[in-house]
Amino acid sequence: MNILIASAAPYSGLEHCLPLLQQAGLAGALPASLPAASSAGTIGPNEWHTRLLAAQGLTGQLQTPTATLTVGKMWEELAVNLLLANMNQPAWGLADERATWVLPFWAGVDPQTRFALGHVSLGQAVALYRQAQPEATDEGIHTLAQAWLAWNTELLAFAQKMGNRAVLFNLHEATQHPLRLAHTCAKKLGLQQLDWQKLEGQSAPAWPEAADINSLSLPNLGAVRALHKKLDAATSALFNPNTQVMANPGADKANSGWSLSNLFGLSGKSKQLNQELQQTRFELQTALADLAHAQTQHSDLQTQLDQTQAEHKRRTLQAAEDLQTEKTKAKTALKDQQREGDLLIKQLHKVQEELELIVLNREELKKLLQTTEKVKADAQIKVVELNTKLKDLEKKFKDSDIAKAKTDTA
Repeated sequence: MNILIASAAPYSGLEHCLPLLQQAGLAGALPASLPAASSAGTIGPNEWHTRLLAAQGLTGQLQTPTATLTVGKMWEELAVNLLLANMNQPAWGLADERATWVLPFWAGVDPQTRFALGHVSLGQAVALYRQAQPEATDEGIHTLAQAWLAWNTELLAFAQKMGNRAVLFNLHEATQHPLRLAHTCAKKLGLQQLDWQKLEGQSAPAWPEAADINSLSLPNLGAVRALHKKLDAATSALFNPNTQVMANPGADKANSGWSLSNLFGLSGKSKQLNQELQQTRFELQTALADLAHAQTQHSDLQTQLDQTQAEHKRRTLQAAEDLQTEKTKAKTALKDQQREGDLLIKQLHKVQEELELIVLNREELKKLLQTTEKVKADAQIKVVELNTKLKDLEKKFKDSDIAKAKTDTA
């Protein structure tokens, strides 16, 4: 049993991928029955991913997990049920952008699992987003850019880790050349059940013109450009079945020769090559126009860089002058504070001397008060003695007057 899981970032055109592969011979995923303990019904792989992310609080299409999700035991059992429900299918697959965050789990569930990981440029993703969201705002596009970075970083890291079990490809290119997509999955991922010839004459889906990311005022434009380069470098080239001689390795020299499929391929080779020539010319013209545009942007950016450097130099000089002025002011203020400090110390010494003098005067006053109180006490005693003596004299004088009166009467 061969399993193919296709995934991509939101608004990458992943919905075009699985129908093409199914037309080439890949079976769709059958749903699995839910456990008897739960509500009756079935669950398919897309609903499995939806419920798993919802359990983590991730319900919006652009809501991004902070890291690869850990799959709990209940979800693992449901995933095994999905595999059991499809075990009789020789080759089946699913496409779900939310699978990006559980790809390591799927890789560990079954070693026969293969991965088709698609990507598009951010400009193409913005164009698809605007097509789906006519009222798209700058804030929404910035959120899309953040999600594009997170999703494609995760996909790139997983693709590099999985080696021959994964194909990283450009979704826009693949849907424009569906034969190449099917042939590449068959050859590189070992999905021999896929027959590219079934896609002969298949029309390519229409894609909107990619947006110019330089006009989006993205705060993370540098990171976007860096990831663009990494994705382009890691992207697998799609095999063209009409330009490859497919020999039969099981035949000997006596029985070797062209098979009917080889002849069929060669008969359409001229037409295919002519189409490719026209497409190449168009792409060359587009590339030249892009190059001219890039050169203009480079010139503009160089001008901006020169202006920025001049402004930086001006601000640096101004900052140095301001710093020197502040240092001069600080030195002057420090000297003033030192003078004020010296004056305060002198005043403090003077106040201290005055306090000491007051303390001395207070001690002398205490002594004088004690002397005065003693004199007062002595004076009071003297007054009492004099009053007593006065009373005695008055009594004697009175007695003398009485005696004199008696004498005169006699």
